[in-house]
Amino acid sequence: MKKAMLFSGIALIAMNLCAQTADTKQSASRNVTDVAQNETPGALYKFDLVVQELQNAKVINSRDYSWTAEVRQGKSKFDEVRIGDRVPIATAVLDKGQQETFQYIDVGTTINYTASMQGEQVAMELTINLSSVAEGSQTIGTNSTRQPIIRQTKVSARSIFKLNQPTTIFSLDDPGTTGRYEGKLTISKVKE
Repeated sequence: MKKAMLFSGIALIAMNLCAQTADTKQSASRNVTDVAQNETPGALYKFDLVVQELQNAKVINSRDYSWTAEVRQGKSKFDEVRIGDRVPIATAVLDKGQQETFQYIDVGTTINYTASMQGEQVAMELTINLSSVAEGSQTIGTNSTRQPIIRQTKVSARSIFKLNQPTTIFSLDDPGTTGRYEGKLTISKVKE
């Protein structure tokens, strides 16, 4: 990251030098250097999210999601993690011999978040969207078109996380069953 920032700074300086007179060359170089020096790089952190599906207090399914991202002191930036498939849904059923039209829906896991350092802790705002195609399908319309049933659980949370400590960020009943979903997030600094 430091090399990329240095290269970007050098490229900006070179462009400014070509476009300006000798008097302004020095001030342009100083300005770009000042910006690069004032931009404090963040540290790398590993995010480990464990989502468990429970039935009668017994874990029946567990998914682990891990990613690494740069987090800066006091600054937030938007990031997204997405894993899944695109499922076709018929949007128009035409007469015999004509082709149906489809729209595609993303199913799987999507995690949208912002993160920033607040002292020795990480402040996060995150939205987790878990969706899947349920068993079976439903009939829609007069032509008996079978459509998939999409199950969806969505959670939005804002919290401050202590490093290296698993934190429960949600615990929800599944409205379609007697099961529950639980999510725990652990954030740790990547060793340099």
